[in-house]
Amino acid sequence: MRWPGWDMANVSHVVPGSHPSFNIVPRGAERTATHSREFLAFANSARGYRQALNAGIGMALAAIRLLTDRKALQEVKQAFRTMVQS
Repeated sequence: MRWPGWDMANVSHVVPGSHPSFNIVPRGAERTATHSREFLAFANSARGYRQALNAGIGMALAAIRLLTDRKALQEVKQAFRTMVQS
C-alpha cells in the first residue's frame, strides 16, 4: 500500500484518518501555487470562505454520522483493518 506524502500518513498507520482538500481557485483562473500571494487572494475571497465553510460542514456531517451510526463506524473500522493488513 502506498501512503500519501504528508504528515497525516504517519497518523494513518495507527488510526483511520482523513486529510480532505477543497478548491478555492475559480474556474478559468490560471493554476496557482499554494503559499503564494495569488493563493492568499483566492483564500481571502467570498468563494474561498464559502468553499471552506462547505468543506467544514461536510466534515462535521461525516463526524456526526460516525458518532450516531454504529454500523457506519464499524464499516470504517473494518475497512481500516483491511487496508492496514494489505
